Amino acid sequence: MKRLFAITFALFFALALTGFAQPQRQMTPEQQAAFQAQQEATRKDHRQMMEQLKITTLRPGANPNDPKAPNAVNYDEAKANPWPNLPDPLVLKNGKKVTSAKVWWNQRRAEIIEDFDREVYGRVPKNVPKVKWEVVSTTNETKFDVPVIVKQLVGHVDNSAYPEITVDIQLTLTTPANARGPVPVMLEFGFNFPRPPANAANANRPAFPEPTWQKLLFEKGWGFATIVPTSYQPDNGAGLTKGIIGLVNKGQNRKPEDWGALRAWAWGASRALDYFETDKSVNAKQVGIEGLSRYGKAALVTMAYDQRFAIGFIGSSGEGGAKLHRRTYGELVENLTGSGGYHWMAGNFLKYGGPLTANDLPVDAHEMIALCAPRPTFVSYGAAEGQGAEGKWVDQRGSFMAAVVAGPVFRLLGKKDLGTTEFPAVETALVDGDLAWRQHAGGHTVVPNWPTFLTWASRYIKGPAISQALSPTDPKMFHLETKDAPNNFKANINDLEWLVGNWKTETNAMVFREDTYLPLEGKQITGVNRAIANNQVAYMNHIVIWQDGDVVKMAHKNFGANLALRGERDFVLLNRDGDYFYFTGLTLHKVNHNLYEAYYDFGDRKQLQLTRRSFLPNQRLDVLELATEKELYPEGLAVDVTEGKIFLNSTNQNKIVSADFKGEQVVDIQTPYRGKMRGTGLLLEANRLYALGNDNYGSTPNARHTSVLQVIDSKTGKLMRSYEKDSNARSLFNDITLAKNGTAYVTNTSENTIYAIDTLSAKSKFSVLAKSDDLTGPNGIAISAANDKLFIATDNGIRIYDLRQRRILPFTDASTAGIDGLKYQRGKLYGLQKGQLVAFHLSENEETIVQATVLVKNSYTFESPTSLSIIGDVIYVLANSQFGKRARIENNAVDKSQLTNTYILKYKI
Repeated sequence: MKRLFAITFALFFALALTGFAQPQRQMTPEQQAAFQAQQEATRKDHRQMMEQLKITTLRPGANPNDPKAPNAVNYDEAKANPWPNLPDPLVLKNGKKVTSAKVWWNQRRAEIIEDFDREVYGRVPKNVPKVKWEVVSTTNETKFDVPVIVKQLVGHVDNSAYPEITVDIQLTLTTPANARGPVPVMLEFGFNFPRPPANAANANRPAFPEPTWQKLLFEKGWGFATIVPTSYQPDNGAGLTKGIIGLVNKGQNRKPEDWGALRAWAWGASRALDYFETDKSVNAKQVGIEGLSRYGKAALVTMAYDQRFAIGFIGSSGEGGAKLHRRTYGELVENLTGSGGYHWMAGNFLKYGGPLTANDLPVDAHEMIALCAPRPTFVSYGAAEGQGAEGKWVDQRGSFMAAVVAGPVFRLLGKKDLGTTEFPAVETALVDGDLAWRQHAGGHTVVPNWPTFLTWASRYIKGPAISQALSPTDPKMFHLETKDAPNNFKANINDLEWLVGNWKTETNAMVFREDTYLPLEGKQITGVNRAIANNQVAYMNHIVIWQDGDVVKMAHKNFGANLALRGERDFVLLNRDGDYFYFTGLTLHKVNHNLYEAYYDFGDRKQLQLTRRSFLPNQRLDVLELATEKELYPEGLAVDVTEGKIFLNSTNQNKIVSADFKGEQVVDIQTPYRGKMRGTGLLLEANRLYALGNDNYGSTPNARHTSVLQVIDSKTGKLMRSYEKDSNARSLFNDITLAKNGTAYVTNTSENTIYAIDTLSAKSKFSVLAKSDDLTGPNGIAISAANDKLFIATDNGIRIYDLRQRRILPFTDASTAGIDGLKYQRGKLYGLQKGQLVAFHLSENEETIVQATVLVKNSYTFESPTSLSIIGDVIYVLANSQFGKRARIENNAVDKSQLTNTYILKYKI
């Protein structure tokens, strides 16, 4: 036992990875018998798979314990690369080079996945049963001095096809309680170590340090979740007839192409993401995956196969993960084909530890990393040497080499690779690109790399603001005591009329609140505040605010779910400082016309509560106010909900403006083009802004005209490609839509023309798709889900162009004339018509319009609304381009004092 505990922590895990050696501990006779039975069942299943493959012998794995053994582990770099020629991820099976993102997505990626499915990780069966998630408990706790909400969940897998096996997925979700909106989440594969009994010999061993990375997550407005892979697929060969693999196979043995545990664990992570997509506390578009050791392998598999995961943190994954199979250094393919690790892989993988070698594999680990592209991927390891190091078994250099060779795929997809081929020193972080690497000085853990990962990851993922607890000395709480009221203050209830309307509390908690204040009548405002939990009213406040002489008073009556009175409380308005209204025990802060903050004083507990205003009783409408410069006259709008950015293309300035969802952080993106390029249509797709612009906008007809489509990196603001069209005739690129194959379709209002251009090629030229009097003044343009029809807003109404037949369909409807901005979603067209947001319902074959529905009309924010963007089930409308306040030719304001901030209207479909 003394010798065993002298083994380093890194080596302990390395041996555990392969099953080559197992730490010994005291077992009861029953435990010993169960362990031996499991070992025998594993060996039997292993032999059974060898028989299916007609394999009689396997080469032994590397032996890390005996340097004189015939199969002693190799740590000599001179012997580490017997097969230096790796499969090229950018060469198709037919030998042709992959030169475009289109070919990667349509052909090559599928070829690589097929090889991994068949030979390495196995196929996920088509008949995997569904998972029904149950929230077992929800508790409010404090972790690392941060208030959090902890949900314990169980995913019940439907076992009606084979009731003999029950599979439940264990998942824990922890989110900051005071987050102002849905939060990003890092999902980790969690080890489920059994707790030793109180009298165990090692019960008093030193504890590992607290995982402070969780505190860092909370501070960034992120949450974290832990899924226990062994809860739904055991980590041994005997378990292959149990868990989710056994359930699908109805207790029978696997076939050679069936999935192994790594693929099954990744399947479970995807089901957790399914749940996150239903949980309002989680931003499901910003979920990352993390794992260490064998779970580092699983994290890489998850990231590669499920493109919904936004970011990956791959820890010490070694052989079967990020390490090149063709490297004969440290852990080998043969270690994973033996009975200790074969269950992670497809049965077919055993061939490469027997009659075949790693060099016969059709794929290698660099292609798994490549499958993660273009999403940001961070590869993490501990040091190979030094005190407390991880050791060489995991082959840090082999994984670095794999990441380097994956780089061309990241570059093909417009992302940055590691930036070097030189193996960096320990503690040297390669984090300038979208593919990142760091080797920390510690052992078999990712903890030391968390701060570096989070700093790097914050370029891609942004958490909402966190409401901080307030101290009694906070300036916002200063006027809460009666003694602080100035003697000459006269309160006026009219100053609180902005409260009138419908409000909702933005929070990631299980409980959310709705406020409704009726219009001021006489000298009184009445309102109701409801708290909703699990779709039921948890409690309700009745609120009355009234004028009493020079004093404004507020009374709350609190009712429980059964409408029984639980308590009453009175407030008095003591002072006002700008948009801060100080009551006794309550401060209201009007942030803008659709946002206020409420600070409540509950004795020793201070609480901030953020509420957003909605202008319709059905809570569908909201307005964002952007503090941009007022002379933008924006024509184009694009929204990135993942990054929390709104982009505007200015017709008055040579730039695109980006702002956050609060409208507070405003950044200018200079459009690098000669002269004054006035922006029009704007489209965001896969971190690329497709921006239209025109010089000589509105000038005389005989001037030289240039129209341009610029492709800009939305994260860096850098120009990626530019396509120009020169003309002696007046030219006005107006709006743009993008097909799945990268073809952009652009309306030219002045030429009654639709242009097409391949945006995947830098050398493409504009070609005329359609030019006709039937396309008079083409403005907005949208494309169908099948990419077979274009919908074009013209002066005479919406026209439909059939891309397959290459003709304009015989459909006219004058009632659809005068539309600006046009978007397609789920069989409907959405456009702006006469100051209204309108939905046009298409027929089943999408060749006619059968109905029009006005969604929003006469909104006070509408002043020449020009364009819209649809993300999920939310429509974002550029509500006030303010063109009506501008001289058309000179393109400047008639009266600048009339200009306002830019309003973005949000409408939930």
